[in-house]
Amino acid sequence: MHTLLRCLLPVIFLCSAQLLRAQNYPVQLSVQLLPPFSGYLPDYTVAASEQLRAFVVFNDFSVASYNIKLKFSLQGQGITMQSPSWYFMGPVNVQPGVPVLLSGSDLAPLISVNNLQFTGITPQQYNQQKVLPEGLYTICITAYDFANPVPIQVSNEACLQVWMGINDPPLLNFPLCESEVNIITPQNITFSWTPLNMNGPTSQQGTEYDFELYEVRPANNPPGNVLLTQAPIYTITTSQTMIMYGIAEPPLIPGMEYVWRVRARDGDGRPLFRNNGWSQYCTFTWGNSLSVLGNLAALQLTAQAQGARQALAQWDSLSVYASYRLQFRKQNTANWFPQTTNTRTARVNGLEPQTTYEAQVVGILPNGNEGPVSNTVLFTTAAVPVFVCGQTSLAPNMQGFQPLTQATTGMIWQVGQFEMSVLSLANNANSTGFYTGTGRIVMPMGISVGCTFNGIQIGQDFKMYSGEVRAMSEGIGNWLQGWVSTQFQYDTSIIVNCIIDSVYTNAAGQVVVLCENGSTQIIPVDPEGGILIVDPNGNQWVVNENGATYVNNGTILPFSTDPLTPQELDIMKRAMTIIRNEYTNTVVNQKQQSLQLSQQQAQARTQQQKNAFGSASTTPNNSDDQITALDFIWITPANDTGNTVGKSFKAAQVDYLSARILIEIAAADASDEDLAVVGNYLPINNTPFRIFVAQQTQAGRTPQQIAADVAEQGIKPFIQRTVTQQLDKR
Repeated sequence: MHTLLRCLLPVIFLCSAQLLRAQNYPVQLSVQLLPPFSGYLPDYTVAASEQLRAFVVFNDFSVASYNIKLKFSLQGQGITMQSPSWYFMGPVNVQPGVPVLLSGSDLAPLISVNNLQFTGITPQQYNQQKVLPEGLYTICITAYDFANPVPIQVSNEACLQVWMGINDPPLLNFPLCESEVNIITPQNITFSWTPLNMNGPTSQQGTEYDFELYEVRPANNPPGNVLLTQAPIYTITTSQTMIMYGIAEPPLIPGMEYVWRVRARDGDGRPLFRNNGWSQYCTFTWGNSLSVLGNLAALQLTAQAQGARQALAQWDSLSVYASYRLQFRKQNTANWFPQTTNTRTARVNGLEPQTTYEAQVVGILPNGNEGPVSNTVLFTTAAVPVFVCGQTSLAPNMQGFQPLTQATTGMIWQVGQFEMSVLSLANNANSTGFYTGTGRIVMPMGISVGCTFNGIQIGQDFKMYSGEVRAMSEGIGNWLQGWVSTQFQYDTSIIVNCIIDSVYTNAAGQVVVLCENGSTQIIPVDPEGGILIVDPNGNQWVVNENGATYVNNGTILPFSTDPLTPQELDIMKRAMTIIRNEYTNTVVNQKQQSLQLSQQQAQARTQQQKNAFGSASTTPNNSDDQITALDFIWITPANDTGNTVGKSFKAAQVDYLSARILIEIAAADASDEDLAVVGNYLPINNTPFRIFVAQQTQAGRTPQQIAADVAEQGIKPFIQRTVTQQLDKR
């Protein structure tokens, strides 16, 4: 018996479930929700709203009428809102075969926040936000027997699924994005937009719009950056979807680019809009000022050279232009070099001496469009001043001084009688023109001197008005490289162990060295960048990167960083000590006095010749500037070099300049690396230093004897020869 019951129970339950599922309720219920959908249920209870509707049909014809009551539920996104167990809406009277339509206002008690239980959100949050999180929700309504206190379901559970969303911001209509709006006088422009907040029956009721208008400054500034960094020139809040911008509003500037946007806000503060209600921005340009101005839009330019490396340009200004582009180039060349400014004047720096330039200026409108090109002007820079020995002059006049407020490396400043290239700066800006850093001054004969400056004052004319520039001691290698002059350039140097007869490049592109003994050597280096080849006698051959070979006179310094051996380093230090002991400050001062006396004699001889031939006297181009920290005295060579006086003057120059350089390279604080550079570079009687030391050591000479030869036959002649070559080039 019990076994049979256990077998029948599942069948009984299954049949009961099938009967329940197939049960025909006397009341048939359906729910309809028309889009657009609002996440706030009270929106559907507005009188005459037809978005939310329930259809009821009573199919039991055994009774004349019947009362039902309703329950409601909403589920989705982790939120449940439903009628509590104790609440029903009713009675709703139905008659057999007569459909009943319940509108949103009829269902108001059923979906009232006060008659719902909440899960996942509180009633306070819901009433405050008045919106549900965006997503899919299921809405159900069920009918129950009104007269029975026990919940007896008498209808199907009528459900539907809807997507509850928030609104898109307004869509901007006019002016069209990136358009040019014709200028109307008096000012009159219509801004309009389309609302996209259609997600509920009351969505547009109480919506307010915040309108904002911005100027795009400077020209071509990204609109998004304008919105983030600038204040609007005009704002207004309206409930309309358009505004009239007339003469009472801020005047629009012809040619100016503007950006505008609109924000939609719910009057009750509900977060009903994406992007916090802000629309996409749009830009437009208010007319074209060039068409209004016509020929008046062209600027008139003037420019004058200000010394050897600077010019000052000036032009008339027009309020329609937001900025100006001055462009200049060498006369009869193709490429313009532009610089932009917001003022009607500009200084052009870094020019070449004794060069003619042409310049133009163009006005730039706020929207980035350009006006017509101005007239073209010519100006010619002056020559670099030629200085004479011992000349001292006054500092620049401070009257009308204008400080250089912005500085960059690469600038060339007039420091006393010399030009200094700025290599580094501790500060790039100073309102009074004071700067600290390092630079390089190019002396006559092409010699450059590293220098430092601390708190010197520079004017807009790139002249030093106060302060001090000091010569900076450099490594010996840098001194030597700076003094060697050659038309050849190379990246690699190689010393071969045979006397070179010739050098050539074969068909395979290899560099071949033919020695006097008949042997050949292949240089295993790509000639790109150039190669310098040196033999034990100091003979030099250069192979350019195109494979061409040249014989050189032995004045190129081979590049090598190989350290010296302890013996070689000791001999080099001894040689430098010999030079340092010989060229004391007293000796150098005596050579300077001899040079000044020789110069006076040369100048007197030159004047004597001019007087004899009745020629007009010429005066050197003196500078009004002075330099206090560099005590070098440089000489303008005398024109009279064909007689004893001229030769004596040139010899004094070589003697003095050589002494000054020898003092520098023989400094006691020279590093082993610097001395190694000299050792790899230096020839002694056309024999490389390292080979010379090995030969002399093998011959039994002492280190001090070898050092004396290095000083007298190597270092001193090399410097004197280089100075002479530099003077001859002048």
